[in-house]
Amino acid sequence: MDILGDFVKYWIHMPIIIVSVFVYIYLLNLVLFKPVKKVLDERRKRVEESEKLSNYAKSEWEKEIAIYEQKLSEARKEAAQIKDSLREEVLLYESKLIEEVKKEIAENKEKREKEFALFVEEIERDIKNKIPLFATMIAEKVLKRRIAA
Repeated sequence: MDILGDFVKYWIHMPIIIVSVFVYIYLLNLVLFKPVKKVLDERRKRVEESEKLSNYAKSEWEKEIAIYEQKLSEARKEAAQIKDSLREEVLLYESKLIEEVKKEIAENKEKREKEFALFVEEIERDIKNKIPLFATMIAEKVLKRRIAA
Protein backbone atom coordinates (compact mmCIF):
# COMPACT_ATOMS: atom_id res chain seq x y z
CA MET A 1 0.00 0.00 0.00
CA ASP A 2 1.48 3.08 -1.15
CA ILE A 3 0.33 6.06 0.91
CA LEU A 4 1.23 8.64 -1.64
CA GLY A 5 -0.49 6.62 -4.27
CA ASP A 6 -3.64 6.33 -2.17
CA PHE A 7 -3.56 10.03 -1.48
CA VAL A 8 -3.32 10.89 -5.15
CA LYS A 9 -5.99 8.34 -5.95
CA TYR A 10 -8.43 9.67 -3.29
CA TRP A 11 -7.43 13.38 -3.23
CA ILE A 12 -10.84 14.36 -4.47
CA HIS A 13 -12.31 13.21 -1.13
CA MET A 14 -10.09 15.56 0.87
CA PRO A 15 -12.14 18.73 0.40
CA ILE A 16 -15.29 16.75 1.32
CA ILE A 17 -13.62 15.41 4.47
CA ILE A 18 -12.41 18.91 5.44
CA VAL A 19 -15.87 20.37 4.88
CA SER A 20 -17.44 17.52 6.90
CA VAL A 21 -15.02 18.14 9.78
CA PHE A 22 -15.98 21.84 9.80
CA VAL A 23 -19.66 20.92 9.65
CA TYR A 24 -19.18 18.51 12.60
CA ILE A 25 -17.30 21.19 14.53
CA TYR A 26 -20.08 23.71 13.81
CA LEU A 27 -22.79 21.23 14.81
CA LEU A 28 -20.90 20.19 17.96
CA ASN A 29 -20.44 23.84 18.80
CA LEU A 30 -24.12 24.52 18.23
CA VAL A 31 -25.49 21.43 19.99
CA LEU A 32 -22.93 20.72 22.71
CA PHE A 33 -20.39 23.46 23.38
CA LYS A 34 -22.70 26.49 23.35
CA PRO A 35 -25.29 24.98 25.78
CA VAL A 36 -22.56 23.78 28.11
CA LYS A 37 -20.87 27.19 27.92
CA LYS A 38 -24.23 28.86 28.57
CA VAL A 39 -24.85 26.68 31.64
CA LEU A 40 -21.33 27.37 32.92
CA ASP A 41 -21.78 31.12 32.37
CA GLU A 42 -25.11 31.07 34.22
CA ARG A 43 -23.55 29.11 37.06
CA ARG A 44 -20.62 31.58 37.21
CA LYS A 45 -23.09 34.50 37.32
CA ARG A 46 -25.04 32.86 40.15
CA VAL A 47 -21.81 32.24 42.06
CA GLU A 48 -20.78 35.89 41.57
CA GLU A 49 -24.20 37.07 42.72
CA SER A 50 -24.00 34.76 45.72
CA GLU A 51 -20.55 36.12 46.55
CA LYS A 52 -21.87 39.69 46.29
CA LEU A 53 -24.80 38.86 48.55
CA SER A 54 -22.49 37.04 50.93
CA ASN A 55 -20.09 39.98 51.07
CA TYR A 56 -22.99 42.39 51.61
CA ALA A 57 -24.42 40.20 54.37
CA LYS A 58 -20.98 39.90 55.93
CA SER A 59 -20.47 43.67 55.91
CA GLU A 60 -23.94 44.21 57.40
CA TRP A 61 -23.20 41.55 60.01
CA GLU A 62 -19.89 43.23 60.86
CA LYS A 63 -21.71 46.58 61.23
CA GLU A 64 -24.26 44.97 63.54
CA ILE A 65 -21.50 43.32 65.56
CA ALA A 66 -19.70 46.67 65.87
CA ILE A 67 -22.91 48.34 67.07
CA TYR A 68 -23.52 45.49 69.51
CA GLU A 69 -19.97 45.67 70.85
CA GLN A 70 -20.26 49.45 71.23
CA LYS A 71 -23.53 49.10 73.15
CA LEU A 72 -22.01 46.34 75.25
CA SER A 73 -19.02 48.53 76.04
CA GLU A 74 -21.29 51.43 77.00
CA ALA A 75 -23.38 49.12 79.17
CA ARG A 76 -20.25 47.86 80.92
CA LYS A 77 -19.06 51.43 81.54
CA GLU A 78 -22.47 52.37 82.89
CA ALA A 79 -22.54 49.28 85.10
CA ALA A 80 -19.07 50.15 86.44
CA GLN A 81 -20.24 53.69 87.22
CA ILE A 82 -23.35 52.40 88.97
CA LYS A 83 -21.23 49.90 90.89
CA ASP A 84 -18.81 52.65 91.96
CA SER A 85 -21.61 54.99 93.01
CA LEU A 86 -23.30 52.20 94.98
CA ARG A 87 -19.97 51.34 96.61
CA GLU A 88 -19.57 54.99 97.63
CA GLU A 89 -23.11 55.05 99.02
CA VAL A 90 -22.45 51.87 100.99
CA LEU A 91 -19.19 53.25 102.38
CA LEU A 92 -20.94 56.49 103.36
CA TYR A 93 -23.78 54.56 104.99
CA GLU A 94 -21.28 52.33 106.74
CA SER A 95 -19.33 55.29 108.12
CA LYS A 96 -22.56 56.96 109.31
CA LEU A 97 -23.68 53.72 110.93
CA ILE A 98 -20.30 53.29 112.63
CA GLU A 99 -20.48 56.87 113.93
CA GLU A 100 -24.00 56.26 115.27
CA VAL A 101 -22.92 53.03 116.94
CA LYS A 102 -19.86 54.72 118.46
CA LYS A 103 -22.06 57.55 119.74
CA GLU A 104 -24.56 55.07 121.18
CA ILE A 105 -21.74 53.08 122.77
CA ALA A 106 -20.29 56.25 124.28
CA GLU A 107 -23.71 57.24 125.63
CA ASN A 108 -24.28 53.76 127.05
CA LYS A 109 -20.78 53.71 128.51
CA GLU A 110 -21.33 57.06 130.19
CA LYS A 111 -24.72 55.93 131.50
CA ARG A 112 -23.29 52.64 132.79
CA GLU A 113 -20.34 54.42 134.42
CA LYS A 114 -22.76 56.73 136.25
CA GLU A 115 -24.86 53.75 137.29
CA PHE A 116 -21.74 51.92 138.43
CA ALA A 117 -20.51 54.96 140.34
CA LEU A 118 -23.88 55.22 142.11
CA PHE A 119 -23.80 51.48 142.83
CA VAL A 120 -20.28 51.74 144.26
CA GLU A 121 -21.31 54.73 146.45
CA GLU A 122 -24.35 52.81 147.67
CA ILE A 123 -22.24 49.76 148.50
CA GLU A 124 -19.63 51.94 150.23
CA ARG A 125 -22.39 53.59 152.32
CA ASP A 126 -23.87 50.21 153.07
CA ILE A 127 -20.48 48.82 154.08
CA LYS A 128 -19.75 51.93 156.21
CA ASN A 129 -23.09 51.51 157.92
CA LYS A 130 -22.43 47.80 158.51
CA ILE A 131 -18.81 48.20 159.75
CA PRO A 132 -19.84 48.15 163.40
CA LEU A 133 -21.96 45.06 162.78
CA PHE A 134 -19.03 43.36 160.97
CA ALA A 135 -16.65 44.36 163.77
CA THR A 136 -19.00 42.87 166.32
CA MET A 137 -19.35 39.65 164.32
CA ILE A 138 -15.59 39.33 163.91
CA ALA A 139 -15.02 39.97 167.60
CA GLU A 140 -17.64 37.36 168.53
CA LYS A 141 -15.96 34.83 166.28
CA VAL A 142 -12.52 35.60 167.62
CA LEU A 143 -13.64 35.66 171.23
CA LYS A 144 -16.14 32.90 170.76
CA ARG A 145 -18.76 34.65 172.84
CA ARG A 146 -21.58 37.04 172.35
CA ILE A 147 -20.82 40.77 172.57
CA ALA A 148 -23.51 43.35 173.28
CA ALA A 149 -23.49 46.30 171.00
